[in-house]
Amino acid sequence: MRQPSLLGSIRFYATRKQAYTRAVSVLATGLFLGALGVWLHFLLAGYPADVGGDAYTYARFGRLLGSGQITIENSVADVFRNHMEPPGTPQPLTWNTAMLPSGAWVYTVAPGFPLVLAAAYQIGGLGALMHANLLFQAGVALLFFAFLLISNDRPTRWLCALAGTCGFFLLDPQTQHQFISLWREPLLFLLFLGSACALVLQDRYPRCYWAIPFLLGYATAVKESSLLYAALLGGVLLSSPAFRAHPRVWRRVLLGGAVFMVASAPLWLQNFYLTGRPWLSLYVARETAEYSVTDAGMGLSAGNVFHTVGRYIGLYRPHAHWLIPFIFLALLGLYRQRHTLAGRLMVAWLIGHVALYIQWGNAEARHMYFVVFPLLFGVVHGMDGLLQRFTRYFLRGYPLVSATVWVAVAAMNAVSLPARHRPFQVAYGFGDWRAVAESVQQSVPDEALVLSNRWLRDIIGGYTSLGVTRLRTLQEGTGIPAARIIREEVESGRVVYFLDNPDQSPRSTRLRTDLSLIDRKILEEQHDLVPVRRMESDDPFFVARVGRSFFTIYRVEAWQSPIFERTWDVEPQQVAFLFLSPRRQQGELQLWVNDEPLDHDFDDGPFIPLTVSGQDTDKTALRVEGAQTQMIPHFSDATWMGWEDPIKLPAGDTAIPDDQYWFPDGVGEQPFADRRLFDNSFQLRLPVREGDDFFTAIALHLKGPRIFPLSIAVDRPPSTGYAYTAHRGPVWIPVPALEDAAGRRAIMREITVHVPEEHTLHVAQMSSHVIGRSMPIPDQDPGMGWLFTGYIMPVETAGNWYVTVGEQRWKQGQAAPVPHENPTALFLGAHELENKSGRALRWHEAGLLQPGLFAVGQEFALTPDSPLMPFLTESLHQLERDTQFFRWTSSEAVFRLPVIDAAATYRLELMLACHAPEEHQTVDIWVNDELVDRQRLDPSTATLTYDIPAAGFPEARWMKVTLRMPGWRPAAYGSADRRKLGVRWYGLTWTHLEPPLRD
Repeated sequence: MRQPSLLGSIRFYATRKQAYTRAVSVLATGLFLGALGVWLHFLLAGYPADVGGDAYTYARFGRLLGSGQITIENSVADVFRNHMEPPGTPQPLTWNTAMLPSGAWVYTVAPGFPLVLAAAYQIGGLGALMHANLLFQAGVALLFFAFLLISNDRPTRWLCALAGTCGFFLLDPQTQHQFISLWREPLLFLLFLGSACALVLQDRYPRCYWAIPFLLGYATAVKESSLLYAALLGGVLLSSPAFRAHPRVWRRVLLGGAVFMVASAPLWLQNFYLTGRPWLSLYVARETAEYSVTDAGMGLSAGNVFHTVGRYIGLYRPHAHWLIPFIFLALLGLYRQRHTLAGRLMVAWLIGHVALYIQWGNAEARHMYFVVFPLLFGVVHGMDGLLQRFTRYFLRGYPLVSATVWVAVAAMNAVSLPARHRPFQVAYGFGDWRAVAESVQQSVPDEALVLSNRWLRDIIGGYTSLGVTRLRTLQEGTGIPAARIIREEVESGRVVYFLDNPDQSPRSTRLRTDLSLIDRKILEEQHDLVPVRRMESDDPFFVARVGRSFFTIYRVEAWQSPIFERTWDVEPQQVAFLFLSPRRQQGELQLWVNDEPLDHDFDDGPFIPLTVSGQDTDKTALRVEGAQTQMIPHFSDATWMGWEDPIKLPAGDTAIPDDQYWFPDGVGEQPFADRRLFDNSFQLRLPVREGDDFFTAIALHLKGPRIFPLSIAVDRPPSTGYAYTAHRGPVWIPVPALEDAAGRRAIMREITVHVPEEHTLHVAQMSSHVIGRSMPIPDQDPGMGWLFTGYIMPVETAGNWYVTVGEQRWKQGQAAPVPHENPTALFLGAHELENKSGRALRWHEAGLLQPGLFAVGQEFALTPDSPLMPFLTESLHQLERDTQFFRWTSSEAVFRLPVIDAAATYRLELMLACHAPEEHQTVDIWVNDELVDRQRLDPSTATLTYDIPAAGFPEARWMKVTLRMPGWRPAAYGSADRRKLGVRWYGLTWTHLEPPLRD
């Protein structure tokens, strides 16, 4: 008997439609349930129960409702009530909360989701509350799968449903983020998909109709904007011919409206309690407070449309390679389904959502998650239509093709997504965060006020009943300085704790700074911070949420002692000064240094000049007492400084409130940022050190985005000041010594900065630097020399300068006011200093910043990481490393080597390598402008050795070594590196071969 061919067997089984359809449905359902199970398994393995942001509010509100309360009653609420008068209308205090005229502090978010969390809390405790969203996720997957099935009557609907549902979890970069957090969106999805399924089924099963108004009503209680979607779904329902043909259509409409109102009753009751009007939501009122047809705003405003559309284009542009075909398929599928009830529903859903959220001022990718359902609905129908057309002649094989395409698309996007959006990401789990929160609760009394920044505030507030808030929230909600609030609370007996975790606010990169430093400074103005417990973890997810690998719990207490003592290691007879922060100067203080009383007028500044007398020990002790036993703070930031130490004075949020002293006229209302902003003339009060042999230069470190002229004067009106140019980087201001300067002193000098109109100066930091006018030359052995290096800083903004040793002039030039553009090196050999009197260098009309003094003997080595690089080399690129440090040269590189004895012979050893293309591998070596060799190099490091007699250069103090190469650009060979390169330089040694000179 002849066996049937393979093609015949395929035809035979493919034509048995009933068996084929059953097999496909069983296979697709099995694959879907299996994929869902795997997905939930990975989530359960690392589910973080994230309570950051709004999730923190939902968790707190849910627990509050679960305990049978409505208003917030804890230490945070007490503090707000103590420090503000109840306003005539509800006053927003913190995100999603408000203070009522009665003084009650309440949540303003819609109560639908917190009510569900409250039920979960009553049934299964905190664990059930934190994991409720897992059930909603499974429900969303099942309902979307069901909706795709019932909205399609083709035999391939099972594969389409499988593809669309898997696409929701794999293709949307926000799905993991939305569903891992304890946010209300999964419940909202569940309610809307349930109403969509009921809408499609109500033609065949009329009783499904009553589920529609109920689910949409409760969705409105979950989120107020659901009213828009409810209206859209209601319009689609009323436009259905089958619904309009019902004999009692108006009765159904009226009864459906009543069911809707009953289901949404929690929202209307909450609105009535908060505002006295059931239709007025505090949440909606806040988000629409800036609504305008033309003007932009942070909330909802039609003026945001242009900017929001541009932002979305920028967000999705990197994924255009798959997004464009994805949108094409979605529109094609929606067009093909335009005559079906499900198709009209999805089109209305898509248009309504896009029309609403393109008006959102802070719209991001997460605000468009709701649009994924209609898009995926269109995609599965669009791909189904295309595959039906192009595979009709391939023996019904297109279901296999469809599945293959969907798997490929899912894999491509799962790989191309950023790491934080990839599926199955394991995070710091519920048990870990709960353990952290419980550890904090064990160290803090239940009635305490806990000050902490995000995200640790959210974690502790979500898992415990402690009253947690941010210091900034207290100040912003009451309009009262936070330091005053805490002082009054501590004096009244309130127990206050502080957690020093950084703030990791995602809203702006300018806010991603360690706000705990600011908080700590504010608290230490009038309090002692007593450490209670330190908690550490190297887990990357702990570090990501907390902001670093540790945090410390401090108890905030009033100053407890009238005496402060501290010791330093200071050499006897060392001349320097003591710094005491100006914000510490509360009342009169008496200072002792090594039991000797010290008089200082703090109006002259916080820098106290001192000379430590001889003592038996190597410690120098500071003792501070408050007058008449007044309580004083710990001077933990008291610092012993040398005269040549640079003084850095930061400005902006990391310096609050320290920098207030540096701006005597104030800084006005400033945002939390990493800089201070000035749009007019302002004063600076800055530390200046001066004496017979040095002066001071002040550097203003700017971050301004524009270049514009400035006028800066020291103790003079702006009209007679120096002309400067504001740019990104430091602006240097020389401060000449006062005429009555004698000896050494540290004083405060006022500098006036005039900012032109229509410009804003961004000051990020100030610094004070000592500029030496002279430098002693030590005694030395014969055969040695001294190499002096540093940066020239003129006394005026620019001018001529010269250097002398005694009466002899050795070097001169003209300097710009930016010292790092003026590196200088001066070498003096032993024979040049013989019989010289006044063995010191002196800079006339200038000084030396960051002076360096190096002894040069028999052998001198210069390495790529040497501090002498700016002074002895030219045309070398930045430091790099493979197996050892090196620098790329340009097409020409210059080295200057000091000559000790002009009558000697020197050995020069150069370590070079060349990774250039073959036509660029030659290098010429020149010494004092004479060609001594031409080499062809390979990638291996080669040491080139030359013995060079200095007799041919009798007047030279320097040996000038120049490397000249053809030069090449890696960009011409496919690299992203656009520099012009020569060879790799690994170092050199320069050796004096003759015996050293002797007396």
